[in-house]
Amino acid sequence: MDSNGLADPYVKLHLLPGASKSNKLRTKTLRTTLNPVWNETLVYHGITNEDMQKKTLRLSVSDEDKFGHNEFIGETRVVLKKLKLNQKKNFSVCLERVIPVS
Repeated sequence: MDSNGLADPYVKLHLLPGASKSNKLRTKTLRTTLNPVWNETLVYHGITNEDMQKKTLRLSVSDEDKFGHNEFIGETRVVLKKLKLNQKKNFSVCLERVIPVS
């Protein structure tokens, strides 16, 4: 949270395992909120049925800071084999405050 008591959160999505740029997506930053709700559709192209069985989607939330380093808030992971292709699913999850390893 910033000095005004609010945050400017955004979410980074990573398909794991994998480190290519095509495995990473990012939401828009929501300004001055402590209760963000993203209503965005982010699409990974070329995901196969095999990918759906093997990959996990990591969602990490950070607070954007224009003048310093962005602050990590927390993350959660979704195993893709629990999802069905072309079917929308809403999640309400708690974030874990796992400190990223540099």
